[in-house]
Amino acid sequence: MEGGVSVFEPLFSPSREKRGELRIREKAGKCICMINLTLTETSNVTRAQFGKVQRAYAKAGIISGIDKNLIDRTVGAFLAAGIDPAMSTSGILSKEIKANQAALLGGVVNAVSEDLFSNPAVKTTAEVQVSTPRWNVNQKFDFLGKLVHLVISEVNPSCVILGDGGLGKTYTVKSQLTKAGLTEGIDFEFFSGTATAAGLYRLLYENNGKLIVFDDCDAVLKDPTAVNVLKAALDSYDVRKVAWVSSLRVDGLPQSFEFTGRIIFISNLDMTRIPEPIVSRSISIDLTMNMEEKIERMEALLPSIEKSVGMVEKEEVLALLKEHRAEIKNLNLRTLLKAIRIRKAYDTQVDANGQLIWTELALFAVLS
Repeated sequence: MEGGVSVFEPLFSPSREKRGELRIREKAGKCICMINLTLTETSNVTRAQFGKVQRAYAKAGIISGIDKNLIDRTVGAFLAAGIDPAMSTSGILSKEIKANQAALLGGVVNAVSEDLFSNPAVKTTAEVQVSTPRWNVNQKFDFLGKLVHLVISEVNPSCVILGDGGLGKTYTVKSQLTKAGLTEGIDFEFFSGTATAAGLYRLLYENNGKLIVFDDCDAVLKDPTAVNVLKAALDSYDVRKVAWVSSLRVDGLPQSFEFTGRIIFISNLDMTRIPEPIVSRSISIDLTMNMEEKIERMEALLPSIEKSVGMVEKEEVLALLKEHRAEIKNLNLRTLLKAIRIRKAYDTQVDANGQLIWTELALFAVLS
């Protein structure tokens, strides 16, 4: 004790145990972990637990190949070790994931976790495994089309499509609607922007029986009252009764009605930010991509975009963007289209030094 204040803090104070923080001791600058993790099946994983572990994998530098099943079983591993991920921080959880990478992901990992993660040149079997997704990005979009068709054909009442903007989510949905012979305004409606809970109730009522697509209409997913309206509309019962019982009546509409339509949500939000009742009632499709997957997707779409421009020219543009991908803040199809149009407009024009104008102009446009 010095001046009545302890200079030694116990490793496990009751307050820390109560919060469920991980037991980690620092020795000579190295993280010595106090738990061993083994993937464990578990049920009823909460959104908070799922989100913490998902972010922990990201903080550990492990992103590609991490699916829902692995995250659920990792939550189970922490719970089996007496740790509730929801009560800890993603930063602390990521240290445990790094130190237990071999057990969680398979493969042979250097026993000293600090050496492994401080030397990016070292590639383990586990690292190769998680950097190779089970399905390539074009397979994912093929699956997307097939799952959207289930909603179009009324096999399932809804789906939620998530992922980075400008890489073909909306395009794929519209293609499936066209392929099915549906007509906008008669068979389906597209809505973007914002909506109140009362506005959502009216929208569902006035478009009952149709397929309704919410494209970047994230406000309805953030309003608890709107989410309750959607819960009723997307339920799995044979009769889906939507009710508005409030002192604030929706003018001209009944207090309840049977909803017979279908709903598709398209959003750039992360899966952890989508209300669990909406996810559990829908086919959920996460199309989040890393940089290489974005480029792979754009390569696949080159023949179908800007058809007035030759393939050689479009390939030159994509090669330019690929070369400078580390500098581009938001690489997507919109970026590619912008650069292709610049390429088309300036084609063979050169500057005073004989250099093609379009290359620097395209870079300026996408990097600014």
